[in-house]
Amino acid sequence: MDNTAFQEVALYYGMDPDQAMAYQLCLIWLETSRKVFPDYKHYRMPKKGDPRKSMLFKYCYKLVRETKGLIPDEEYQLYIWAQLVIIKAITDGKEHPLVDPQILVGEKAWVRWRVYKKKFDQKKKVLEGGSVVPSSKLKEELERTKAFLFKHFQGQPTFEDMRAAMDNKNLLRWAADKRVSPYYLANSQIIYKLFPDGMDINVDLDVYRTPEALVAYEDVFAYEVTSVSSEPA
Repeated sequence: MDNTAFQEVALYYGMDPDQAMAYQLCLIWLETSRKVFPDYKHYRMPKKGDPRKSMLFKYCYKLVRETKGLIPDEEYQLYIWAQLVIIKAITDGKEHPLVDPQILVGEKAWVRWRVYKKKFDQKKKVLEGGSVVPSSKLKEELERTKAFLFKHFQGQPTFEDMRAAMDNKNLLRWAADKRVSPYYLANSQIIYKLFPDGMDINVDLDVYRTPEALVAYEDVFAYEVTSVSSEPA
């Protein structure tokens, strides 16, 4: 939903600022949960009627009230991202956890956020001098990775190509010498299928798993996003 449509819905139902923020978080949850868990059968909001009657809205509204003044508005997207990727990380890679908006609220959710945010800020400061990586730089880095892979495989690499690169250790060598970007390794759906428990490399990939990096990955590697779900595990 674009910003105009969002504003129209909020205005139509007479939402106050906190309710409008909660509704915006509902939309962020719907989009982000599908990106982090592409194969999961997700909760769907009713297409008609007041969105405030949905269970998702109730949790998002509770989140807004519990964290008002504690989380800057611009960090809520990262907050939702953090909850989802942490829940994903604690699985065994074979079964999905319960991807439910109730994970957004409560003491455990706050602890997850503080741990993630502290680690994220520390890594960002070390890697980028404390500045946010511009989306243009993310895309450039991913484009270089894509160009390298296409050149090496003489065309679009398949899932089996990447599996072979894993088996012969080429993928690890490419990661070590930066021919393959950590932003790709952290966000690629193919890499996740190959390494459901995480890659054993001397790089903490968690810091490279950000909403901005995922958007850039899905743009540059759109072919991979659309094809990986049909490939064998």
